[in-house]
Amino acid sequence: MVKIRGDLVREKASFEIFGSQQFIDWLNTEKLSLAFTTYQSNRLFFIGIKPDGSLSATMRTFDRPMGLYATADRLTLATRYQVWQLENMVEKGQLFKDRDKMYVPCRSWMTGQLDIHDIVQAKWGDNPQQVIFVNTLFDCLATLSDRYSFTPLWKPPFISKVTPEERCHLNGLAIVDGKPAYLTTPLAKAEGILSRYYATPINPYCFVSHDSDQRYILWGQVKVPLHSRLKSKPCFAAYFCLNVCISR
Repeated sequence: MVKIRGDLVREKASFEIFGSQQFIDWLNTEKLSLAFTTYQSNRLFFIGIKPDGSLSATMRTFDRPMGLYATADRLTLATRYQVWQLENMVEKGQLFKDRDKMYVPCRSWMTGQLDIHDIVQAKWGDNPQQVIFVNTLFDCLATLSDRYSFTPLWKPPFISKVTPEERCHLNGLAIVDGKPAYLTTPLAKAEGILSRYYATPINPYCFVSHDSDQRYILWGQVKVPLHSRLKSKPCFAAYFCLNVCISR
């Protein structure tokens, strides 16, 4: 765990980083760095190791950054109004100021405010590296468009139309075998939807229901221990357990 504390609002931002025990050793052992966003302070952070073995931190300012996806030499970043692609400009085996990668913004797409919570590059149709993002405001999976703010690809079966109402707060996207497979949604503010879909198959492969002895929630083929509050409040169960399985 890394805790970041400080004033990131003033022009000359100051901050402190506190790493959990063994965190630096873990980074050294695994030979990796971390990149993550924090929309509260409008920052993209890079956490790594300096040549002397101490912790290194670099931050850059973006407008409300959230969804972030990394490949070997590219970062795809979703911000308030744009999707950015940052490319690594350091060749393999070289260093720039003691760092083996330097990401530079090379292109962006204007999307307008879609509240993009997650973004990936994955297979969709004939495109093996389609940019796909969770369009939270419009309750759908979407991709970039040369003409419009986005092109919708998929929406949950309980969403009647693609409209900017944020009906179920889609947020996380999981990839299986290189393709989008699961979306997460709390659905906490849509109890009417929950009462309709709780214990009802969303499709044959992903559903939420009680098992026969009422001790577990069945989540697809996975058993999740059933808390006492979940028995009386199905919406509470769905808040923690319900995933929407994507089928095409």
